[in-house]
Amino acid sequence: MKINKELINQYDTISTFEIKQDIFDTKQEIKQFQNELDVLMKNKQANKLNIYFRTGQIKSRENFIKKLQFILDYRKSEIKIN
Repeated sequence: MKINKELINQYDTISTFEIKQDIFDTKQEIKQFQNELDVLMKNKQANKLNIYFRTGQIKSRENFIKKLQFILDYRKSEIKIN
């Protein structure tokens, strides 16, 4: 995960509430993808490609959450410093 000052500045215009809502919504998406993945895993051979795509979507969403969480943590540390 590559987080830099540019990314922090990019998200600086988004409210903390919106970021928290995005994290919540993304976690819901992950749960949905995981449920779909559980069904696909019942027939691994036939669903190999879809399993690959769902796994990629889950990882992508998890990385997105990590970035948003980093922004929230950065904001908290900035408040403590100032």
